Parts: sequence; C-alpha cells; structure tokens
Amino acid sequence: MMNRILLGIAIVAIGFASCGSPKRITLMQDMVPYKEYPVTQRHEIRIQEGDKLGISVDAKNSALAASFNTGKVSVSTDGTITQGTSQNKDKTYIVDKNGEINFPELGQIRVIGFTHKELEDFIKRKLAQQKILQSASVTVELLNSKIIVMRESTGQIIPIPDNKITIVEAIARAGGELNNVKLKEVAVIRESEGIRQMYHIDLQSVSLFDSPVYYLQQNDIVYLPPSSAPLPPRAERMTQALSYIVAPLGLITTVLALIR
Repeated sequence: MMNRILLGIAIVAIGFASCGSPKRITLMQDMVPYKEYPVTQRHEIRIQEGDKLGISVDAKNSALAASFNTGKVSVSTDGTITQGTSQNKDKTYIVDKNGEINFPELGQIRVIGFTHKELEDFIKRKLAQQKILQSASVTVELLNSKIIVMRESTGQIIPIPDNKITIVEAIARAGGELNNVKLKEVAVIRESEGIRQMYHIDLQSVSLFDSPVYYLQQNDIVYLPPSSAPLPPRAERMTQALSYIVAPLGLITTVLALIR
C-alpha cells in the first residue's frame, strides 16, 4: 500500500516538474543533412495598391532631371513617413486604387504588378521613347515595405530589408519565441489585387520552402497561433515555484518506492 502511495506521489511530482520544463522546438525536422533541395521559386516583391514609391531620375544634364525630383522621404521602423524639402532627391508617389501613379511628363502610368526593377526599366524606356531624357538613370524604392507578426496578445511591425524577407527571418526579427506556438498551423494573411487569402505553413517541415508565403510580400500578416491558453501571471509563478520544490521530491519518492 505504501509503495502505491509513494509511486502516486512520484507521478504527480514528475507531472508538476514537466509543467515547468521548456518545450523543445525543432524546425524543419524532416530535412535530411547534405541532401540537395532545388530552389523552386524566386523572390519578387511586386508593387501593390497603396504602396509608397520613392522615384529619382538622374541624367548627364542635371537641370533636365531636376523636375522629376522634388523632395526626399524618410520612413522610420514604425511606418512613419516624413517628407523633406531638399532638392534633387526622391519624389514620393502613392499607388492609387487603379494601380497608377501620376509621373511628371508621362502622366498617369500603371505600375501595379511591376517589380521595382521592372518599373525602373519602364520609366527609363518611356522617357527615351518620348525624347524627354535619353540615357536616364532611374531608381525606384518601396518606402512602406513592412510585414506584421501577430502573437496571442502582441504584434510587431517588421520592416523588409532590401525588399526581401522570408517567414523564418520575420519570426526571428520579431523575437524568435516559439515555445507556445502551433508550429504546424502558422498562418500568413495576404492581400493582392482586392483579394485577401490565408495560407498555412508548417515550420516543422521542409515543405515550408515551397510555400507561396515562404517569401513574404509587403503588408503580409504572419499569425503565430498559441498551442495552449496562457496561465495568469500569478498562476504561472506558482507553477514554476512548485516545479522547483516537487521535482526533487519526486526523485526521492521514486527511489524509496523502488527500494521498498
């Protein structure tokens, strides 16, 4: 009878101890070392409605290019946009609901769906065709490129460096904490051409590299669903304290039960 009581105490003690132990996280656990995995997609951020574009035009004759450049825009990490007043800097254009911007000399041009490099080539070609500027140098920057990472009770705005970011990098930039996340059900909400769609991605599978949301687009929302409801702070502190007390007790009762 005493052995059963001791064994019961041991089981309860081990249960409490396990509650206070951190969960082991393994990402891409089915990836085989040294095996080659072909890259099946290329990353391209494309211009969307509402994007803020910084466009500068340079030419050998700086006076001819001056009319295209009216002010420098700076964007902070929280998305705040500040318009400067200095000359010969980038001008800001906001892509309207029709996917267009009003560009000097060229008028309304449709830019939605372009990559920044494609838009640079397009503007350069149009300026040359209309004999406005020959051999111009055009630079396009996406000024509001950011994604949002949401957890059970918090969220972070993450800037996209160099117009390229993966979901793994976004999570790492948001702190990388995954202990209470359903790794097989991470969601990405994407809006494109008036349609909003949710994708699921499994961070524990190598298949994540083939997901259409492995490379994130501007304004994507990454949601990390909780694997369990969080304990209130007081209950969490009590559970942690009990685990420190009960774990040694569990070991002692287990040994006693085996001896008897």
